[in-house]
Amino acid sequence: MDPHLTEISFQVSVKEDCTITAEGKGLVNLTITQSYYSNYKKDCDNYDLSVTAREEYMVENPKDVKSTVAITICVRSLKASYASVAVVEVVMLSGFIPDTSTLDKLKERKDMSIDFNLSKGPLIFYLSKVSRTEKKCLQFNVHQYFWFEHLQPASVTIYDYYTPDNRCTKFYHMKEDNKDLNKVCKEDICRCTEGNCYFEHQIDDNNPDFLYNKICEESVAYAYKATLSDIEDSDSYTTYVMTIQRVFKEGADEVSQGWKRNFLNHKTCQHFLKLEKGRDYFLWGKSEDLWSLPSVYSYIIGKDTWFEWFPNPNDCQNPKYSYLCEKAQQLEEDLDFKGCML
Repeated sequence: MDPHLTEISFQVSVKEDCTITAEGKGLVNLTITQSYYSNYKKDCDNYDLSVTAREEYMVENPKDVKSTVAITICVRSLKASYASVAVVEVVMLSGFIPDTSTLDKLKERKDMSIDFNLSKGPLIFYLSKVSRTEKKCLQFNVHQYFWFEHLQPASVTIYDYYTPDNRCTKFYHMKEDNKDLNKVCKEDICRCTEGNCYFEHQIDDNNPDFLYNKICEESVAYAYKATLSDIEDSDSYTTYVMTIQRVFKEGADEVSQGWKRNFLNHKTCQHFLKLEKGRDYFLWGKSEDLWSLPSVYSYIIGKDTWFEWFPNPNDCQNPKYSYLCEKAQQLEEDLDFKGCML
């Protein structure tokens, strides 16, 4: 990997023709992504419909599930009388699958008869006697099994079973109330973080070389041993100030022992990362993590970033940490003497 390769991202608002110029020697790969937001407007003559989605942190996720989201749909008839049978079609957010246990509980409701159909297309609900005097709400969970880099809004549509042409559609999204929630901005430069939350990686304890092999993967651009010196909170992200102890892979950031580097984690991803001040970590990641700011290099913590805690020398005096201490020592020796033989 060329140590001179680095990635710089920034966001601009373009209201007219835009000209981009570059000066200097070398080859530059320029990628432009256009983002826009459109308020979907459609007359809802027969129904008052609202949709919200929020992440559930207090549930136990099934195996391989990245996160769980609760979707709440509220409906009320706007017709002169109640709606005899209404159909609600729910398109899933990309990478999400409905939780059948919460769906089954909806059938037990007494105030509204609810049935549903799980097909390869949208999740379909059948609601009988939708009231015109008060909203009726149904809530169910969906599980995220796959990460998507840019998660797009999904739709919920309601219509009469007998007159399906008159439809009301609303869109929902995990961050629908704030278009700026999915980016980190520092020194007037922004990086998108949507769909890029850190998650705890699984380790193969049966393979003694597992972590060594992971660090030495060609896609890994940097690898350090560092101490978490400080934690700084802002409105949209948390900064973990790491003091570098060892450099195993340098990448484009020419960092040395004793230097400090900031690792930024978006607030929407906060619950995935549990770091403790004063602890030592082996950490590594890809070139996409590296963020070259005018003042200093920083790192965006994402789904490909690894943090592995190992006891420090003081902790290693405790016999209960003997296995982890031996494991950390072996990993450090392998990186020192063998390096990464790609």
